[in-house]
Amino acid sequence: MTTYFVSQYLNVIDLETSTLLFNGANGVMDEVGNALGDKLRAPRTPVDLSDMSESEIRYLKKRGHITPLSQEEEVETLKHIARSLHQQDQKSAKEEGHIMFLLSYNCNLDCHYCYQRQIRRRDRKSHHAQVMSPAFVEELFTQHFKTLFPGVPYHRVSITLYGGEPFLPRHTQAIAKILELAHQTPIQNIGAVTNGTQIETMLDFFGPLPDQVTNVQITLDGAQESHDQSRIPPSKTPTFQKIIANVRRLLEKKVRVNLRINISPESIHQLDRLAEFLEKQELLAHPLVYSYVNPISIHYDQTDEEGLLSVAEVSNYLTNSPISKQLRTPAGRRADHFRYLLSRQKGVTGLTRSSFCMISTENEVVVDPYGDIYKCYDEAGREEYKVGEIREGQIKWFEPVLKAYLSRNISTMEQCSTCSVALACGGECAALAKAKYHDYFTPYCNDVKSVFLDAIKSLYQERTMDMKQNNIDINHPYL
Repeated sequence: MTTYFVSQYLNVIDLETSTLLFNGANGVMDEVGNALGDKLRAPRTPVDLSDMSESEIRYLKKRGHITPLSQEEEVETLKHIARSLHQQDQKSAKEEGHIMFLLSYNCNLDCHYCYQRQIRRRDRKSHHAQVMSPAFVEELFTQHFKTLFPGVPYHRVSITLYGGEPFLPRHTQAIAKILELAHQTPIQNIGAVTNGTQIETMLDFFGPLPDQVTNVQITLDGAQESHDQSRIPPSKTPTFQKIIANVRRLLEKKVRVNLRINISPESIHQLDRLAEFLEKQELLAHPLVYSYVNPISIHYDQTDEEGLLSVAEVSNYLTNSPISKQLRTPAGRRADHFRYLLSRQKGVTGLTRSSFCMISTENEVVVDPYGDIYKCYDEAGREEYKVGEIREGQIKWFEPVLKAYLSRNISTMEQCSTCSVALACGGECAALAKAKYHDYFTPYCNDVKSVFLDAIKSLYQERTMDMKQNNIDINHPYL
């Protein structure tokens, strides 16, 4: 008789009166009795089939919860899936492009955790803090886009303005040139990552039209009490109220705002006050605002990791809090990502994340004012990480570095290939992994597995409740 093993990729999730089987290799979910859930709780253990019918065994095998494969065979199967997915992803990525214009490393704020502080200190010491010029912007558009994004039409390229702080007065001419050339080409998707403190001086650049900045990310460091001690200029001038005023100005211009709430062990206890304030300001429910909570991360030893929170700690703290209904937690954001899983009845479920971010994706680059090209905005300014450079009108690629970046996916990271949520995760942030472990091919897990499983559980329960409320029969095998 064939011996079956519990799949390496099966996650057994406790519900209130039953058990959810979630297979991280294929994305299928089945709600079963607790007795069966307990029997399948230990990965790679032989399954006792004595009290199962042939149809039950066939069903569990078909769903991938049990397998006759050896562990090595099962892992190699996942690697094969991941390689195929990564090849498909790279093929799709070559059909479009994304460029981040890092206008300079200058910033008007002096946040203690900023991963660019070392870059700014270096520029100040050298007395050569370069600012991107309109002439270089035009060179990028007219000479280098075809090399950066071969075969990609302009209308399939997106732009992000970045820094430092992009909306400093010294960047005005470069931004104006970017928007002018975007209108001529035409490029239709322009966003920005900004601290939000200078926006009122450049409002004409913002709006809902293709040649305007249509979406921005702005950060608050928790409620005003903590924000005005943290996210401030060297003069210590408070910035919270100014940023809120500028958010309102952007919304009046029909600009979409991602409001990122940075969280530390001190500021997490102030989230209820922040949520109450944002609600009174009519920002939480605003259709153009997406508010989410994220813990401050360690980058290049710029702050003490021991004093930071993990994504799991933030999610656990907020799990039973009404705040999680208003501000998206790390688990809530992943739930948003997985929501389509429970809307599918059959076929491919969508667990296809073979890699995590732009660092492993074709046709995504950061270009700084020195003409250096990077694959990650976290690494920009650290010359040892650049993948190319623009000098004297020519692009020179550092092929070995670029090839290594693009090869990072869960099939090339051994820890990921045995993980039961790898195809939902993609190995997480490569830059953080390099900074902490000095190895791009190590995942940056940071307790995210528990966050993923909490997200799956809450989504499943949400879906089930919706179906019950709508008097729709639940056909569990297809959820």
